[in-house]
Amino acid sequence: MIQKQADGAGFLNNMLIFSDFHHSSLYTSLQMLFEVRLNHQLFRPIGEEWFNKGYWKLAEPYKNNPDTIMQYLGIRDHYKPMDGTKPLNDIKEYNEYYLIKSFPYDHKALTLKQFKDMKFDLIIASYQPHIEPYLKLIQTYQPQAKFCHQQGNEWVVDFNKVKNLLASVLPYNIPNDVNACWYSQEFDLDIFKPEYSEKKIIRSFVNTLATQSLFHRDWIDFLELEKYLPEYKFESYGAGCREGVINEQKELAKLMRESKYALHLKNQGDGWGHVIFNFFSCGKPVIYRASQYKNRLASKLLIHRETGIDLDQVGITGAVNIIRNQSLSEYSKMCTNITSLFKKYVDFDKEQKDIEVFLSKLK
Repeated sequence: MIQKQADGAGFLNNMLIFSDFHHSSLYTSLQMLFEVRLNHQLFRPIGEEWFNKGYWKLAEPYKNNPDTIMQYLGIRDHYKPMDGTKPLNDIKEYNEYYLIKSFPYDHKALTLKQFKDMKFDLIIASYQPHIEPYLKLIQTYQPQAKFCHQQGNEWVVDFNKVKNLLASVLPYNIPNDVNACWYSQEFDLDIFKPEYSEKKIIRSFVNTLATQSLFHRDWIDFLELEKYLPEYKFESYGAGCREGVINEQKELAKLMRESKYALHLKNQGDGWGHVIFNFFSCGKPVIYRASQYKNRLASKLLIHRETGIDLDQVGITGAVNIIRNQSLSEYSKMCTNITSLFKKYVDFDKEQKDIEVFLSKLK
């Protein structure tokens, strides 16, 4: 049986935490926070029973596609998703739980039966449709556990149900009886770091960008910029994208560091935005549309002609002129500006202390 460890002060410093898993970078950030920084243990679901019993909703937008269910929950070695994205349940070993191979940290995963046999301190729903199922899980199997919603998108939260909120969005007004903490989703600053590159490369890492209709503005913008800047190499990475899927963070970071500009267009909206904050951390000027980042955390770091190029202001031809005529000193200044702003707004060490206070007040 997995045991908690009491510290010298006589209280538990090793919480057992269960969270859903729908976004690899988000889950890694939760591991970096709860396991690496705070010495707790984090678990996620595995096994199709989670879906069959109604406690897993990620496949609903895809009409409960069996391939999606198998990718996230299936207990099958060497399973390869049909869309080319990363296999998520490559089993490393099994004892009291499934240990799943993952970079940079392996995942501890539980079947529903294993979940029932343990006692958790905290249960987190990071996917909004999991709020009600997870509250039901607590009521039925884990009455001693606290519930927390991790919010990474600007959706409306029902505060009649959510009393603990861990949010990586722009702060907004919340009821007085809600325990809330505003924070950034951590990633590895040892690989997502500033690095000067002389390569004339502009890269996008937005999923499905290249599978969108030729009449879709984001893909048109990509193709137009590529057309008018033939001296630059343009690449589009992600699910369904022209250059394919990047599954490892080390490779993603390397591709970002050697790019000259980031091209980040998301007409469908963005959440906290791991990709754009990764680019900020690498000190790369971003080609963007400010309208897509209204009321988003990233908007604080997007300043036209200082940290990037706003297509809403100058259009394609204006952006082409800026890129083509920009001096080395002007470009270097933009890189310095974005690095400075990233350090101003993102401080994982400081936020750890805020989160410790938040955890001490769980309701």
